[in-house]
Amino acid sequence: VCTLPFTGRHSFESLTDDAAVETMFRTHFPDVVPFMPNAVAEFQSRPISELITIRTSRWHHKGKVLLIGDAAHSVIPFYGQGMNAAFEDCSILNRLIDRRGTGDRQALFAEFQDLRKPNTDVLARLSIANFFEMQDTARRPLVTARKRTSIFLNKLFRQHSMPLYTMISHTTIPYAEAVEKHRRQERIARWLGLDLVVGAVSLHVRLRAALARRRAARLATEA
Repeated sequence: VCTLPFTGRHSFESLTDDAAVETMFRTHFPDVVPFMPNAVAEFQSRPISELITIRTSRWHHKGKVLLIGDAAHSVIPFYGQGMNAAFEDCSILNRLIDRRGTGDRQALFAEFQDLRKPNTDVLARLSIANFFEMQDTARRPLVTARKRTSIFLNKLFRQHSMPLYTMISHTTIPYAEAVEKHRRQERIARWLGLDLVVGAVSLHVRLRAALARRRAARLATEA
């Protein structure tokens, strides 16, 4: 997936020919060029599509039509949950049908939407937020420190402390419930003073990065 603006200096509009595409890859993705000998041809053969989020206020009509999956709640791909959310729709709808049958489909569809829409709305917000986190903050020492501390706490207290990404991607906890649980964990962590631990880990990350840069500079000078 190559995500670019539609217009501007660095955009799909600027990639007018094969040479421009090759320059883009060599400038911004030089490490993958040796592994993608057909990158230019593959790029040119793919249609340009928009990344969209779909939020529909009503998923059903008079017990005759029900929207599920992307038709009801398409999300951008930066949490990797679009297909999983569609499968969850199927699973939950099947359970509702098993429990109440299909005699009153209007009520069945309404209950399905009431159960799913709060969670898919949360997923849409998470997907957008994760895009900006990956773009702007993923490499910041404080963010790295928070993630490492969260993983460490999960190893110590598996049943009581779980990273948000783990809850979303590796459990069947509903999305809205996972976010609320994550907020509770953060409140408890602040109450216990774990922000100090995060700060210490962040400082450690900064120092290691500085030492690595200094070592690389020294090796380059010696070479």
